[in-house]
Amino acid sequence: MANELVMQNVACPLCGCENDTTILISPDWTGTTAGEFRLARCGDCRHLFLNPAPADSSLADCYPDDYGPHQRMVESSAEPKNSGELSAAEPVKNPWYLSSWVRMIPGPRAYYRWVTDTKSVWLPPENGEGRRALEIGCSSGWFLAQLRERGWSPVGVDLVEGPLKQARAAGFEVHHGTLDSIEFEAESFHAVFGWMVVEHVPRPRETLQSIYRVLKPGGQFAISVPNVASWESSVFGRHWRGYDLPRHLQHFTPRSLRALLSQEGFEVERIIHQPSFLYWVGSLGSWLRQRFPRSSLGERLMVTYENSPPLWCYLLLGPFARLNALFHQSGRLTVITRKR
Repeated sequence: MANELVMQNVACPLCGCENDTTILISPDWTGTTAGEFRLARCGDCRHLFLNPAPADSSLADCYPDDYGPHQRMVESSAEPKNSGELSAAEPVKNPWYLSSWVRMIPGPRAYYRWVTDTKSVWLPPENGEGRRALEIGCSSGWFLAQLRERGWSPVGVDLVEGPLKQARAAGFEVHHGTLDSIEFEAESFHAVFGWMVVEHVPRPRETLQSIYRVLKPGGQFAISVPNVASWESSVFGRHWRGYDLPRHLQHFTPRSLRALLSQEGFEVERIIHQPSFLYWVGSLGSWLRQRFPRSSLGERLMVTYENSPPLWCYLLLGPFARLNALFHQSGRLTVITRKR
């Protein structure tokens, strides 16, 4: 049964303006929550946000038990990564190029690495020995494991309790709640990460201020977010998976995100358009599930292919995703910043 959320009207989370216009109205395409949700554009700063938005007490109720990011397992990568590289958040398991006969051919191996490198997470180039890192929205701890492998002392925070059980079982220090509700010491982390997290927070300025407080001077802060300025949002409309209402409360463009980070004391070093096709697959699945409810294809695209696409998807769609990123039209951004 769909969850009933407690909703409340909100002013623009970035500038406080109370005048906005409706951009679209959409249900929760995952079926987790009941009702329809309104995406609004601020009349002053033009920021896009959910209004009304779930009350803090209802935020955790927005997430289904099978929420894709919560299903990642804590495990080592199929192939070690170099420090400081941008890479896929969850590499394809047991890649075919590891077969001995394929490894003798340089072409297939290079092509595999090219199409599967979605640049969705970033690992700092510094050796992590003696350094502490914080991940917001750590889920089951799959990225904490990558940090630990490189010598970091990682700490995690997540709003949903369920996936934290696996992180604790793997020996990680993790906290249930939000960064705003947990009192970490000031300037206690050398790096902070948030992969597909900032769009979920109700008060992004307060969250960034909390990150600034716990980050050491010169420390790095890296995030990823959906890009509402991409062609995908226009083509797929309310089915675009980057909207993901009511879980995604904020919707950024590269320009608005750069301005927000700068205002809160972060120097943006790089904004990378991810060569990712995941939203194409999930958005098509959302449309198919509504248009052909008796077919299971839409469900498979949304649940299975978007979260864990098979290798043939990378081989087929990877080159187009690369071209899309080249023209700065990707639906997902990775942003690397440093505390001034």
